Amino acid sequence: MISNGQLLSVATAPDDAVDYDDLLARCMDNQDLAQRILARFEQTFGEDLNRFCDAVEAQDADQMAYLAHRLKGASANVSATKLLGVLNELESSVRSIRPDNLTALMEQLQNAWTHFKLDAPLKRQEMAAAD
Repeated sequence: MISNGQLLSVATAPDDAVDYDDLLARCMDNQDLAQRILARFEQTFGEDLNRFCDAVEAQDADQMAYLAHRLKGASANVSATKLLGVLNELESSVRSIRPDNLTALMEQLQNAWTHFKLDAPLKRQEMAAAD
């Protein structure tokens, strides 16, 4: 288990994809659990994101709303703050049928997802090294 002093070495910087302090708190400071949850999130988020893109292409508003909400909830559960911010806007846009900003939001979502995939594994390595 990671101590409070070790937590400082993996503290969340403003540009981090995940608020690791919050995630560890959600996992009752169980670092192994936090890492397993993040790994599972990475797998399922990518799959759901692909399904969301398919729904956008098919112009299936119900499926877009369902998947936007699902992605948003999953992001909140792992404290993926950048993804959560974009998904809040995306879900709101889909539900209010404002397709004018859907393309821009999709691009922001792809960028946030790319940032997450680059940042999260590095942070997990830092967390493991601090253990």
